[in-house]
Amino acid sequence: MITLTWDQFHHDCEGLAEMIRASGRTYDKLVCITRGGVFVGGLLGHILDIRHITTIALKLYDFDEKAQVVEQLSAPDLPLPGSRMLVVDDLLDSGRTLAYMLEKWGEEYEIDTAVLYDKGVGLMRATFTARAIPNEWVCFPWEPSFSPIRKQAAAGE
Repeated sequence: MITLTWDQFHHDCEGLAEMIRASGRTYDKLVCITRGGVFVGGLLGHILDIRHITTIALKLYDFDEKAQVVEQLSAPDLPLPGSRMLVVDDLLDSGRTLAYMLEKWGEEYEIDTAVLYDKGVGLMRATFTARAIPNEWVCFPWEPSFSPIRKQAAAGE
Protein backbone atom coordinates (compact mmCIF):
# COMPACT_ATOMS: atom_id res chain seq x y z
CA MET A 1 0.00 0.00 0.00
CA ILE A 2 1.19 3.51 -0.83
CA THR A 3 0.22 6.13 1.77
CA LEU A 4 0.49 9.73 0.61
CA THR A 5 0.72 12.78 2.85
CA TRP A 6 -0.68 16.25 2.21
CA ASP A 7 2.87 17.50 1.71
CA GLN A 8 3.57 14.87 -0.96
CA PHE A 9 0.23 15.61 -2.63
CA HIS A 10 0.99 19.34 -2.71
CA HIS A 11 4.54 18.76 -4.01
CA ASP A 12 3.29 16.48 -6.78
CA CYS A 13 0.54 18.95 -7.77
CA GLU A 14 3.16 21.67 -8.08
CA GLY A 15 5.25 19.39 -10.30
CA LEU A 16 2.21 18.57 -12.43
CA ALA A 17 1.36 22.26 -12.76
CA GLU A 18 4.92 23.02 -13.85
CA MET A 19 4.66 20.39 -16.63
CA ILE A 20 1.38 21.90 -17.80
CA ARG A 21 2.79 25.43 -17.67
CA ALA A 22 5.95 24.35 -19.56
CA SER A 23 3.79 22.91 -22.36
CA GLY A 24 2.56 26.42 -23.14
CA ARG A 25 -1.01 25.18 -23.41
CA THR A 26 -3.88 27.15 -21.90
CA TYR A 27 -7.37 25.94 -21.09
CA ASP A 28 -10.87 27.38 -21.20
CA LYS A 29 -12.05 25.02 -18.48
CA LEU A 30 -10.68 22.55 -15.98
CA VAL A 31 -12.90 19.45 -15.53
CA CYS A 32 -12.34 17.45 -12.32
CA ILE A 33 -13.40 13.81 -12.15
CA THR A 34 -14.91 13.18 -8.73
CA ARG A 35 -13.88 12.37 -6.18
CA GLY A 36 -10.08 12.54 -6.10
CA GLY A 37 -9.85 14.79 -9.15
CA VAL A 38 -11.59 17.53 -7.16
CA PHE A 39 -8.61 17.83 -4.81
CA VAL A 40 -6.10 17.83 -7.65
CA GLY A 41 -8.16 20.19 -9.80
CA GLY A 42 -8.75 22.66 -6.98
CA LEU A 43 -5.04 23.01 -6.29
CA LEU A 44 -4.12 23.08 -9.99
CA GLY A 45 -6.72 25.79 -10.51
CA HIS A 46 -4.97 27.94 -7.91
CA ILE A 47 -1.45 27.25 -9.15
CA LEU A 48 -2.30 27.73 -12.85
CA ASP A 49 -4.79 30.55 -12.20
CA ILE A 50 -7.67 28.70 -13.88
CA ARG A 51 -10.97 29.91 -12.47
CA HIS A 52 -13.38 28.05 -14.74
CA ILE A 53 -13.57 24.72 -12.96
CA THR A 54 -16.33 22.13 -13.08
CA THR A 55 -16.80 18.53 -11.99
CA ILE A 56 -18.12 15.34 -13.48
CA ALA A 57 -19.10 12.38 -11.31
CA LEU A 58 -18.15 9.06 -12.87
CA LYS A 59 -18.40 5.61 -11.37
CA LEU A 60 -16.45 2.65 -12.66
CA TYR A 61 -18.04 -0.76 -12.29
CA ASP A 62 -15.69 -3.75 -12.39
CA PHE A 63 -17.53 -6.85 -13.51
CA ASP A 64 -14.22 -8.56 -14.12
CA GLU A 65 -10.81 -7.35 -15.29
CA LYS A 66 -11.96 -6.97 -18.90
CA ALA A 67 -15.56 -5.81 -18.43
CA GLN A 68 -15.45 -2.36 -16.89
CA VAL A 69 -18.32 0.05 -17.41
CA VAL A 70 -18.28 3.78 -16.67
CA GLU A 71 -21.52 5.36 -15.46
CA GLN A 72 -21.90 9.13 -15.55
CA LEU A 73 -23.61 10.28 -12.36
CA SER A 74 -23.60 14.02 -13.08
CA ALA A 75 -22.90 16.28 -16.02
CA PRO A 76 -20.21 18.94 -16.08
CA ASP A 77 -20.87 22.56 -16.99
CA LEU A 78 -18.97 22.51 -20.28
CA PRO A 79 -17.70 25.49 -22.28
CA LEU A 80 -18.71 26.16 -25.88
CA PRO A 81 -17.81 23.41 -28.37
CA GLY A 82 -14.34 23.93 -29.79
CA SER A 83 -12.96 25.03 -26.43
CA ARG A 84 -9.88 23.52 -24.83
CA MET A 85 -10.42 21.52 -21.63
CA LEU A 86 -8.05 19.97 -19.13
CA VAL A 87 -9.57 16.85 -17.56
CA VAL A 88 -8.03 16.10 -14.16
CA ASP A 89 -8.00 13.03 -11.94
CA ASP A 90 -5.90 11.83 -9.03
CA LEU A 91 -4.98 8.38 -10.30
CA LEU A 92 -4.70 6.59 -13.63
CA ASP A 93 -5.39 2.93 -13.00
CA SER A 94 -7.50 1.23 -15.69
CA GLY A 95 -7.75 4.41 -17.78
CA ARG A 96 -11.46 3.83 -18.36
CA THR A 97 -12.69 7.12 -16.89
CA LEU A 98 -10.26 9.24 -18.94
CA ALA A 99 -11.09 7.19 -22.04
CA TYR A 100 -14.79 7.83 -21.34
CA MET A 101 -14.18 11.58 -21.31
CA LEU A 102 -12.29 11.47 -24.61
CA GLU A 103 -14.89 9.22 -26.26
CA LYS A 104 -17.83 11.32 -25.06
CA TRP A 105 -16.47 14.82 -25.77
CA GLY A 106 -13.30 14.38 -27.81
CA GLU A 107 -14.93 15.39 -31.08
CA GLU A 108 -16.50 18.57 -29.67
CA TYR A 109 -13.57 19.76 -27.56
CA GLU A 110 -9.82 19.83 -27.56
CA ILE A 111 -9.05 17.74 -24.47
CA ASP A 112 -5.84 17.17 -22.56
CA THR A 113 -5.70 14.97 -19.48
CA ALA A 114 -3.70 15.34 -16.27
CA VAL A 115 -3.24 12.88 -13.42
CA LEU A 116 -1.07 12.95 -10.35
CA TYR A 117 -0.20 9.27 -10.39
CA ASP A 118 -0.10 6.64 -13.12
CA LYS A 119 0.14 2.95 -12.23
CA GLY A 120 1.20 2.15 -15.79
CA VAL A 121 -1.33 -0.65 -16.26
CA GLY A 122 -4.18 1.23 -17.93
CA LEU A 123 -5.35 1.28 -21.51
CA MET A 124 -4.04 4.82 -22.05
CA ARG A 125 -1.64 7.45 -20.72
CA ALA A 126 -2.52 10.96 -19.64
CA THR A 127 -1.19 14.02 -21.43
CA PHE A 128 0.45 15.12 -18.17
CA THR A 129 1.46 12.91 -15.23
CA ALA A 130 3.24 13.99 -12.04
CA ARG A 131 4.80 10.57 -11.53
CA ALA A 132 4.53 6.86 -12.11
CA ILE A 133 3.81 4.67 -9.10
CA PRO A 134 3.70 0.90 -8.51
CA ASN A 135 0.47 -0.96 -9.17
CA GLU A 136 -0.57 -0.95 -5.50
CA TRP A 137 -3.46 0.38 -3.46
CA VAL A 138 -3.07 4.13 -2.86
CA CYS A 139 -4.29 5.78 0.35
CA PHE A 140 -4.80 9.51 -0.25
CA PRO A 141 -4.67 12.02 2.61
CA TRP A 142 -8.31 13.09 2.08
CA GLU A 143 -9.64 9.57 2.54
CA PRO A 144 -11.29 8.96 5.93
CA SER A 145 -9.08 5.95 6.70
CA PHE A 146 -6.02 8.23 6.54
CA SER A 147 -7.21 10.61 9.22
CA PRO A 148 -5.03 10.55 12.37
CA ILE A 149 -8.17 11.36 14.39
CA ARG A 150 -9.92 8.25 13.05
CA LYS A 151 -6.81 6.13 13.67
CA GLN A 152 -6.65 7.35 17.28
CA ALA A 153 -10.37 6.66 17.77
CA ALA A 154 -10.02 3.17 16.29
CA ALA A 155 -7.10 2.49 18.63
CA GLY A 156 -9.21 3.62 21.61
CA GLU A 157 -7.00 6.57 22.45
